[in-house]
Amino acid sequence: MDATDSPLTLLPGSVGAILAEASESKCLTKADRYGLMAAIFDERLPEEERQAVNRLLYGVLRGRIKVID
Repeated sequence: MDATDSPLTLLPGSVGAILAEASESKCLTKADRYGLMAAIFDERLPEEERQAVNRLLYGVLRGRIKVID
């Protein structure tokens, strides 16, 4: 299965929107997590957006961003 077969889809600009919202609210919602999962599975994701996902995950690991339902 490749990225085109994935049932998860990501709208253009979604990673940036999730990053901006999480930076402001210091929280990741379930919808945000699904969006990030879709981004990671998309092999065509630009390197800049892949790095943004990594920054968000690093923030979660460091306790700067909380994961909520």
